[in-house]
Amino acid sequence: MITENILLFPTLITLGKREVDELEKESWFSAYLEQSDKDGNSNEFTGHQSVHHDIRFKRVFSDIADTIRKHLTTLGVDTNMIEVYIQKSFFNVKKNNGNPQHNHKESHISFTYYPYIHESRNQQLVFYQDKDKVGNDIYEEFLDFNVKEWHNINATNYSLPVVEGNIFVFPSKLAHGVNSESEIGDSEYFKTIEELKLSRFCVVGDVVLTRKDTKSYDRLLMPIDNWRKF
Repeated sequence: MITENILLFPTLITLGKREVDELEKESWFSAYLEQSDKDGNSNEFTGHQSVHHDIRFKRVFSDIADTIRKHLTTLGVDTNMIEVYIQKSFFNVKKNNGNPQHNHKESHISFTYYPYIHESRNQQLVFYQDKDKVGNDIYEEFLDFNVKEWHNINATNYSLPVVEGNIFVFPSKLAHGVNSESEIGDSEYFKTIEELKLSRFCVVGDVVLTRKDTKSYDRLLMPIDNWRKF
């Protein structure tokens, strides 16, 4: 008898790679210190969510937008009819901690960009299968307890190595996190460039997609210039 494996519904992560020079790294460090609170903390919870408006990083965010368009093109989407709006971006800088599993479901597409990683901070970016969707785990934790060897077909989460210059683009609803041997999720504080140079420096952003015009309807948000606040 002959059997054949048919794999359905893969999840796309698009990886962009760019060169990061020393001037850019120094600019990121300076931007963090400028856009942080008095304790040296900067992230979306401190209200610092507008890094994409910093003119120093215009080229960086342009490259990120291009990576997003390549992500959409791979999915067979006609990007000529779509506008890409980065609606927030913020710092996620860690020295000792990772990040717990989470998602960005309020957005359409998310990205992480790593302009600087200290050699001691080479942690893995982990993506998790949505347990509410149909997968290969026939019931919760069946595979966790019974698999002898993990591979692409049976994995319920997937770790990707991260290096300087990496841009990861993925669906905002996809759960992800960063593993660490220490306590994860706690805020960390950086008040000097010397402290930042010991970190894993990550820039996080969320994107919404709209139509470029109002001439048709195809389950896209209308252009922002068509919106009106009441």
